[in-house]
Amino acid sequence: MAHNLFFEGLAAVNIGDSYGFIDKAGKYIINPLYDNAYWFSEGLAAVEQGDYWGYIDSSGNFKIAAQFEYAGDFFGDIAYVYFVDGTYGYIDKTGSTVWRSTANTKKSSKIPNLKERLMRRVMR
Repeated sequence: MAHNLFFEGLAAVNIGDSYGFIDKAGKYIINPLYDNAYWFSEGLAAVEQGDYWGYIDSSGNFKIAAQFEYAGDFFGDIAYVYFVDGTYGYIDKTGSTVWRSTANTKKSSKIPNLKERLMRRVMR
């Protein structure tokens, strides 16, 4: 069974220690500049740059600055994030907080990388 690893026409690829995005012809659309990357969801992709996560558009421009300890995919116009103060919550596509926990919780020490996330998706 073949699985589509392209989301919104782009696939995240890992070259050495960096991640970027290619189109279905294999052409780089976004050069490998990121430490980690997830696929595009609702027009944005979560990428890690340095110690923080943010969101880029399909041109590689940051739409939400890298400011989170973790950033999940957008679904229904919101995404799950861990804030640097140890709280977690949801943001909208402008980066505004929709909901935030009041407790300072320790995030999982194991944030899945792209390969782990793809394997989970393929195995469904």
